[in-house]
Amino acid sequence: PTKGSGYKVKSITCKSGSILSWDNDNWLLEVEKLESEDLCNIDFTTGTGSYTVTAVPSIAGSLDSTSKTTTENGQVTFYTDLAIDSVSGCTNEISDGKVIVKNVTSNTTCNINLKFPTLATLIKEKSITHEDGIYEENGYRYEGSDPNNYIYMVNNGSNELWRIIGLFPDGENGEDVIRVRKVGYETAAYDNGNHTTAYFNNTSKTNNKLLAYSDAISNKNYIAAPDICTRCVKHWPKTTLYTTLSSTYTLANYKNTVNYKMYLGGAHDISSYKSQDLYDMERMLNNKGTAGTSSSTSYNSTTIFTGSVGLMYPSDYGYAVLSSDCARTIKIYYGGYDNTAACHNNNWLYQGSNSWQWLISPNPSFDGNAFSVNATGPLDSYKSVSFSGPFSPVMALKSDVKVTGSGTKTDPYVME
Repeated sequence: PTKGSGYKVKSITCKSGSILSWDNDNWLLEVEKLESEDLCNIDFTTGTGSYTVTAVPSIAGSLDSTSKTTTENGQVTFYTDLAIDSVSGCTNEISDGKVIVKNVTSNTTCNINLKFPTLATLIKEKSITHEDGIYEENGYRYEGSDPNNYIYMVNNGSNELWRIIGLFPDGENGEDVIRVRKVGYETAAYDNGNHTTAYFNNTSKTNNKLLAYSDAISNKNYIAAPDICTRCVKHWPKTTLYTTLSSTYTLANYKNTVNYKMYLGGAHDISSYKSQDLYDMERMLNNKGTAGTSSSTSYNSTTIFTGSVGLMYPSDYGYAVLSSDCARTIKIYYGGYDNTAACHNNNWLYQGSNSWQWLISPNPSFDGNAFSVNATGPLDSYKSVSFSGPFSPVMALKSDVKVTGSGTKTDPYVME
């Protein structure tokens, strides 16, 4: 009989003990247990199947089927992509997205309580098989040329397309957070030096329209003007870029966001650094990083800052390409990532060959320099912070945020 003809499976019997089940919704046979040789009889009826298991999910459309029929003392399995909270009304076993109903001897109804999975749980589970390009390398990271890591961030009720960098223990108290990066680029100087307006000696006094005064005692003329770049800083929370971004990318504006720790260690010579070295540099581990001039002299050697918005790390860029495409032994400086095309072309955090982008890390030897990704693919630690260049803001989500969607560009994760 065909589906919709009024028939249902009354019973399924197998001579050698195989266990089969019939999916009444999808009209197909499922094999739960199969002996090497067996003969099974499927008895159809126009009435109600004798051993039909009806599933009642708490979230409609979340199961592969809501009605299955099995053998005497047999079992059926219902599948779901959601998290299974509890099951009642039937003898069952819960295992990896499955509800297995056992010892079926009569019509049975199972009430299955489901909940949307947390994004952190999805990331960890998918990392086991590297589904969607997720690998565990100093955190759970999305890697490859275009992994399925798209998510809608909710900004005052409006959706913005962002991408997930990964899951890291970087919360204020060491808890897991999910760092996300906005799709597209904004443009600004890392720091424009306009922190104060001070008077400076000007012997020529060439522009009389500037605010000025003459010191008769010292016989010197002074003008008031911003001290461009001699006062530039690269300590992230003191930069003009952070000041600008922190007024827009706030916890109040963006749903489910939290403050997170930013690691601000840097290094002067990164000519031999690989991804692991950069990760250690940022976190001041294994003598790979230093505090730098700004933080060591002005900010009490502070290399950890907690806030709502930052930029991506050099190590994020290093790890964003699959190790099968770009070996982790390749340095990310000139002569490494630029000489191996796959290291940047197959890297989803690479901005393209027509531009460059700011990173969060400082050059510790010079107040006027910070890290960037060069147009040809390698890292550069000597970019003047006064240059106006592209960047993408980075924020952090709570690890227990619940999502729907698949994470593709056409079906991004949507937060509940």
